[in-house]
Amino acid sequence: MNYRKIVILPSLFVLSTVIYLSCCPKSQVFEFYKITGIGASAYGSGRAVVDTGLVTNVDSIYLNYGFIQGCAKNSTNPASFLMSQSFALSCLGNICGEQGIKNKIQSIKISSDSIYNSLPANTSLNNYFKINLSNTIFIGVDSLVTLVNDNKKQLQWEQFVITTKPSNNRGHVFKLDLQFLDGTILTASTKRIFWN
Repeated sequence: MNYRKIVILPSLFVLSTVIYLSCCPKSQVFEFYKITGIGASAYGSGRAVVDTGLVTNVDSIYLNYGFIQGCAKNSTNPASFLMSQSFALSCLGNICGEQGIKNKIQSIKISSDSIYNSLPANTSLNNYFKINLSNTIFIGVDSLVTLVNDNKKQLQWEQFVITTKPSNNRGHVFKLDLQFLDGTILTASTKRIFWN
């Protein structure tokens, strides 16, 4: 009876280790990342608060969008059915998104709910905005789509900058729409900003 315990317990340990290693290879579990949500905040030049409901007088508006991300499993391991998804995602040493974004971005659109310098409400304001990659490097909104889709850059916290003031003082709720190739759309909006 003790002989069976001596043989069975180590055998179960070895078997569980083999299953664990076969289901958790670095290159198969976390190949891609996905974006599951967006958060928005706004401020003006000099870190001025701009979304209090009062008219603000700043040179630029900075829209900060935070992107909530998760790992996208793309396992082709035939033994992966032996383990639950939550256990597989707990494997040590894996990096999320080594191969970039799983569901490619089709477009990013920033708009206002009010007329903006003769552009109708809810029309793209992408040409007015630049993305601040560093203190000296700015790119266009459409360039960010290419950068993320082709170069495996993860969206984490992007700063969109606009320096062209609106010609009206109606107030603007800036909305970002992130559309993916599969048709999914994620949206985030700021509070109303009165800027002149």
